[in-house]
Amino acid sequence: MIKKLNCITLLIVLLVTILALSACAAEYKLKMGSSSGPDYFTNRAKEAWIKAIEEGSNGNIEIEHYVLNSLGTEKQQVEMVSLGTVDFGGLGSQFVSNYAEELGALGVPFLIKDYEHMQRVIKSGVLDDYLKKVEKNSNQKILGWGFSGIRHLTTKNILVRTPEDLKGVKIRCMDSPFYQDAISSLGATPTPIAYTELYMALQTGVVRGQENPVTAIFDSKMYEVQNYLMLTGHEYYGGWLTISQITWNKLPEEYQQLIQKAFDEVYVPKVFQYWDEDENKILATLAKKGMNIIIPDKEAFRKYSNSYMMKKYGDKWGDLIEAISDVK
Repeated sequence: MIKKLNCITLLIVLLVTILALSACAAEYKLKMGSSSGPDYFTNRAKEAWIKAIEEGSNGNIEIEHYVLNSLGTEKQQVEMVSLGTVDFGGLGSQFVSNYAEELGALGVPFLIKDYEHMQRVIKSGVLDDYLKKVEKNSNQKILGWGFSGIRHLTTKNILVRTPEDLKGVKIRCMDSPFYQDAISSLGATPTPIAYTELYMALQTGVVRGQENPVTAIFDSKMYEVQNYLMLTGHEYYGGWLTISQITWNKLPEEYQQLIQKAFDEVYVPKVFQYWDEDENKILATLAKKGMNIIIPDKEAFRKYSNSYMMKKYGDKWGDLIEAISDVK
């Protein structure tokens, strides 16, 4: 009899445990992919965003964050989000123009004046038609613009203050006609090289310089093969954070609103806060590592670049470039 009671008691305990675990289980288990590491400023901001979503849903939404391209290459992840096999992702500048070519204009050097200007551009509505085009062609819902850093120029043994100082200097660029033109618009000779091959190219002198946010310059140890850092700030670099339209349509409206609100109120301020903190620390570290930090003539660069890019792209994007520039 006692044995029988013990068995019944054990069964009741197991049943209660199972029910409790079922009650605690998330109703929506979602995946988010990222290309950078867990300590990178964008991913720290994503973690704060994820926390706000999970807590705001009382645990009904659970988001697993996969960093360092552990779900696949950036291109593969873009495709996965479109198919709904990954829920959250991003459309970097190299991908978004595949769905709306006009948005390539955002990469025109010096067009975006600063982070606040980009936020005003988004709120102004001048990009709305193009963003709708992206959503339709990619099957992804755009949640907002994700800041990825400010691009600056580095060189080895070449002090650069104006575009004339870059005449004939080979500078690495991404392998796309637009980005080759962007580097030419700074006065340099563009040389396409994969990012994975960049350090060796700088070390061996295949190129004399490159341009990237200081976070990438530090993380890739470019200070070992470059000794000048010019704070050109020629591009406020970023992409569009998205959720699969398939996933979005499955979520109740209250969770859609929660995800959007958490993005606007948590991710957006956090990503720039973390960037600002990291950039100041990294600049100090790079100086200690032996890099010479130079403030160039940005107005000379802006005028030279604007003249070059308008000749190349004025017929195609001139109206959009002017509309973005005019946003106050």
